[in-house]
Formats: sequence, C-alpha cells, structure tokens
Amino acid sequence: MNSRSMPRHAGIYISLLATASLLAGCVFGGNGMDRAFGDGALPLGKRQPIEEYIDTVVPAYGAFMNELANEVGEQLYVYENSILYCIGADRPERFDLYTANTFLPKGLPVERVREIGDKYFFPIGLDHVTTPGDEKSTDIFWHDPENGGWVVISVGQRMAADAVSGIRPGSLSREYCANPLLPDWEKPLPSIDVYNTLQSGQEPQSSSPAQSGN
Repeated sequence: MNSRSMPRHAGIYISLLATASLLAGCVFGGNGMDRAFGDGALPLGKRQPIEEYIDTVVPAYGAFMNELANEVGEQLYVYENSILYCIGADRPERFDLYTANTFLPKGLPVERVREIGDKYFFPIGLDHVTTPGDEKSTDIFWHDPENGGWVVISVGQRMAADAVSGIRPGSLSREYCANPLLPDWEKPLPSIDVYNTLQSGQEPQSSSPAQSGN
C-alpha cells in the first residue's frame, strides 16, 4: 500500500504527519498489512468499525474546520481530497481512511483552536490531546488511543489539518472502496491551487476540489 504524501500548506509543515509518511504508513506482518501508523491499542475486531468512524469523526472534523473558517472569516481550502484504503483480496475486511487535508490562510490563538476542537472531538472519543510545536507553529492532536486515529491541526499564521482513522474493521463493499463518496462538507471546497492563484494576482481557472493523492 502506498503511503499518503503529507503536504506543506503554504509553509506550514505538519511534522508528525510527515513522520507517518516517512515511516511508509504501514507495517507488514505474516498476513500482509495488519498495522498502520495511528492504529489503536485494541485488537482489530474490537475497534470502532469504519462505518461508525465515517458517521461520527468525519462530519465532526468538517464542522470543526468550518467553524474555524467562520471565526477567521476566510475560505476553507482542500489540499488533498479524502482517500480510503480497503484491505482484503476478495472482500475487504480492513479499512484505513485519510480525510481531506484542509487549509485556512489565517490562524487563531492555539487556546481558541483547542477549545473548539475539544467541543467536537471529546464527545466522540478523540479525548487524548498532545500539542507538540516549535517557534513557528503548534500541532494539536486529538487521539483515540483505543480505536486509533486522530485529527491534527497545525496552528500558526495559517492553519492546516488532516484526519486519519487507523486500520479498522468494517463491511463496506468492494464497489464502495472503488468509488468512495466524499463527505458533503468536502465536496464544494476549492483546491489550494485556487488560493495560490489568487495570491499570485491571477484569475483562478477553476474552483473544483483537489484530487485524491496516494
């Protein structure tokens, strides 16, 4: 499985997500890929299914980013669209979802971002928080230690975010894996290319969303 490349959003670098990419995202065992960076401590069969993750964490992440966008008064952009990995030769049994890399061209105080994030993520199990950072930015991770996965945002003069499920059980069909649906909040987001074009003083050619990356 190819790891997902981790973007640099206009100079904001999500360092620990890049570490995940450098680690190739996956660990291979005797039965193929059975571990991913960000996995939970519970055995696979006892983790929250991917369907529940899609119904809870994904919309919460979208609501979180849209509230931040409203508060700073800026357009929310997508750098890389969501991508779902389905693992299993005949019928997928394990799933790993990377939800849209998003970008806001203006930052907020770390304390305020943390307050908003806690409101959305604590009730759905992402209640273990770490805040690594340096002189330029602070990364806030909301983890689910048992089921796996996180939402992370890098907060500085700008903000960039991502969400990772870790490998989870589920019963999604092969057809769904081949054509996964983007969440409603993600579909209308303009690509980061539109932002870059606007910054250069040119007229944007298209406001279509970014493409999924591998």
